[in-house]
Amino acid sequence: MRYVAALFYLAVASGLSGCASINYIVNEYRGVEVREVKMAEDTYRVFDKPAESKMMVTSSLGSAAGQGFAKGLTFGAAQTEPPKPLFERAALQFLTESGRPGCRVLDAYLLASPQWEVKYDCSPVVAAAQPPSSARSARPQRESKK
Repeated sequence: MRYVAALFYLAVASGLSGCASINYIVNEYRGVEVREVKMAEDTYRVFDKPAESKMMVTSSLGSAAGQGFAKGLTFGAAQTEPPKPLFERAALQFLTESGRPGCRVLDAYLLASPQWEVKYDCSPVVAAAQPPSSARSARPQRESKK
């Protein structure tokens, strides 16, 4: 009986965490314009929030429906979701297409399959400073052995 009760509580907790993800998506991305980015494997939908340096990237509606169908058909046994790097590449492609080619992805988090939140940074990369030329020439020279 304890086993059944534990499974019940696990199922309720999983369901509630799913609701929390959906609530976050609705509250965070409501009213954000949907844009598309075409990639070789799919056309992704992008909900960009440039003021917050983040976006939600999702599979196309057709792909998402197919993924859900395949997952349901196999009772969740089949891995149907595209991997994280595909969503990161779609985010970078979107940033390039929207005039921000120097941006980089910091991380991506699965919100609810197949919806990923991607955090990015568009600040210029600062190169490491070179020591002044006088400091470089002041270094001791190694003697060559012959």
